[in-house]
Amino acid sequence: MNHGEGMIFEFDRRFKKAFLKLSVRLQKQAHEKMDIFMRYPNHQALHLHKSHGEQQEFWSFWVNYEYRIIFVRRDLVITFFDIGTHKIYR
Repeated sequence: MNHGEGMIFEFDRRFKKAFLKLSVRLQKQAHEKMDIFMRYPNHQALHLHKSHGEQQEFWSFWVNYEYRIIFVRRDLVITFFDIGTHKIYR
C-alpha cells in the first residue's frame, strides 16, 4: 500500500457506532494507530494484512493484540468499516 499522501479517509456508520462503544483507553489506542496508518500505511506496528475468502475486499490492521480495524480501499479513498475483536471478521 502506498504512502498516505493524497488519500481521503471516510468512516462507515458501523465503524462510528462500534468506536463509540469502546473504552476511552481503546479509543485512544485506535486514534494513535489510525494516525500512524494515515501517514505510514505500511508501518510494521500496524500488522497490516489483506483479508481472504468472502471478505477479500477488506484490509485490516492492529489497534492492539486483540482489536482490529477493518477498512476498504477504493483508489485513493479509504473507508474505515469496523473496529473490534476478531468477531468483526464474521
